[in-house]
Amino acid sequence: MDTAVRAIFLVLAGLICCDSMDVRIGEDVVLPCRFSPALMDKRHTFYWIRTNVKDKDNVAIGESPLEKNYRVSFKPSEGHYDLLVSGATYDRDNGRFECRLKEQGTGNELHAQSINLTVLVPSDPPQINPVNPVAVEGQPTQLVCSAQGGSPDPVLRWYRKGEVNPLEGVTQAGGSRSVATLSTLTIQPQKEDDGAEYRCVAWNRAMDANDKKEATVSLTVNYAPRVTVSASPSSAEKGSRVEMVCQVDAKPAVYSVHWKKGNRFVATSFNHSLDKVSLDDDGTYVCSADNGLGQLGESQLQLDVLYEPIVTVETRREVEMGSSVAVPCNVSAKPSPAVIEWLKEGDDEFRVNGPVLRLNRVVATDTGRYTCRAVNTIGGIERSSNGTFQLLVRHEPGTAHITPEEPIAVDEASITLTCGANPPDGRHLSTAGGAPALKPPFWPSVRNSPFQWPVRTTKALTTVSRPTSSEPAVPVLSNCAFSKRHVSSASWRPPNK
Repeated sequence: MDTAVRAIFLVLAGLICCDSMDVRIGEDVVLPCRFSPALMDKRHTFYWIRTNVKDKDNVAIGESPLEKNYRVSFKPSEGHYDLLVSGATYDRDNGRFECRLKEQGTGNELHAQSINLTVLVPSDPPQINPVNPVAVEGQPTQLVCSAQGGSPDPVLRWYRKGEVNPLEGVTQAGGSRSVATLSTLTIQPQKEDDGAEYRCVAWNRAMDANDKKEATVSLTVNYAPRVTVSASPSSAEKGSRVEMVCQVDAKPAVYSVHWKKGNRFVATSFNHSLDKVSLDDDGTYVCSADNGLGQLGESQLQLDVLYEPIVTVETRREVEMGSSVAVPCNVSAKPSPAVIEWLKEGDDEFRVNGPVLRLNRVVATDTGRYTCRAVNTIGGIERSSNGTFQLLVRHEPGTAHITPEEPIAVDEASITLTCGANPPDGRHLSTAGGAPALKPPFWPSVRNSPFQWPVRTTKALTTVSRPTSSEPAVPVLSNCAFSKRHVSSASWRPPNK
């Protein structure tokens, strides 16, 4: 038979028969070898070769087996040359069997066929190392599952408790019963993995579909502190009590913390109390914790100390008439004031909203006391504070006047005359004693005696005499002088009888 024909037969033989077969320990198995009966026209030699973990050797030549548990079924006319294996054992029969047909004389190979025989042996239970794995959050850790004693090599799969789909591990086949098959699972541990159970399942074809062997470990994950802070209340009125709490979740646990406000150390206890908060206590507090894993845990809270408005304004200002005035009202408050307004003493209609009092081209009547009022709300209650500013406008005095305008004097009785100006003199201002003073109107002469009086000058004429023929009709002449003069005369009438 030429080479081309022989090659065709070899291909057909490979298609007809199997490449691998399974047998359980102690069972019998027939290893088939099929060839074309036409090959029998030439002188030939048939034989089986076995390769196992120990050696490679002939186990049958022609119709003669070379092992006592092997038999040959040779049917040339049917193209059969089968090897029968009785009571299969792993050490002897697990391996590769080759059926060969060679032409005598030339040594040409007429037929070749190989069968991988697997003697099925259940796997031993798997083992996971380390047995008590401890990992650090964020640092990769590996679990190694090993199983040996099985044939074929077991399939190892990883599962996490509570999940159906397997995890991906890297497998290293053992290749024999004496060498363990390994599967390595790499985990990127997080805090949530602490206490998680990982299961390695081993299975091979020697086992029933539901007969799986497994091992389980529980993973311990050490993690840096998780810090949460709270304040009760987080917004407190000045003078009230506040308690701040620092809660830490860490493994290993921490037994103290550090409270800081700005760069100032405050406390080491988990609970930090302020019995009477002041404005200095307002601000950001940071609680930090360290459990030795190299990563500090911290959290911060904002403590708001609530207080009623603090109003600061300029005390007084002297300005020229016609100038413009802008007076700021500085308000500090928490929460911020809902109302900032300016009021004027004695003028219920005057109201300016906003922190700045602006008066353009002031006139004499703008002189007066102005109040900046700020209002905020704490705990549903309105709180308000005021600041007072005095504006003095320099100006010419108005017309002097005496009241009453037509006084009537009674014989031997007293009479009161009041001297004033509208508007009063604004040219002469002083700050003696810390308060402004206006130069008052004055009485140029009373019975030839000059006097000066307060802004509302009162002059009492203690004695009124009966007029005589030599006296004028008006016995008393009183002058009230400012820049202008108003003269009033007092009439005489007899006393009541």
